[in-house]
Amino acid sequence: MPRPEAQIIQHLILIAHTRSARTPFNNLTPNASYNLYKKSLSSSSYDRILALAVSSALQSRKYTETVIAYLQELLDALPVRERLQRENLAAIFRPVSETSASSVRILRVDEISVFSKQDVLDALRSVDEALWRAVCRRLQLVEVAEEMQRTV
Repeated sequence: MPRPEAQIIQHLILIAHTRSARTPFNNLTPNASYNLYKKSLSSSSYDRILALAVSSALQSRKYTETVIAYLQELLDALPVRERLQRENLAAIFRPVSETSASSVRILRVDEISVFSKQDVLDALRSVDEALWRAVCRRLQLVEVAEEMQRTV
């Protein structure tokens, strides 16, 4: 059974693939990106692909709004349980250029899923404050829109 966030991860891989800067995905053809995504659904490489796809896609300023939207969907798909150290989560957001693919601290899916949205935002802020501001602005706009719909 596919994980609920699988389609989001596929989109993140494709965004990372379209970047001109060097990422673990930029030499993949679209078909190879899709095959990588399919492989991630049923193997131990899923966690590594998730972390690298998010990290790579978040570096794409051209697609920042799209990535933020997918990231929000991804967060919504993950259950909130007890917390782990925020430093572990921050590893996802570090640019691939700062940490080689082989040295990235890869979180298991069950590790990622214990974080709340606030944990994710705090970790993102510690790595990229400009992107954190953009995420917060978008989240605030979404919350305001939802509140307006409820009052109408």
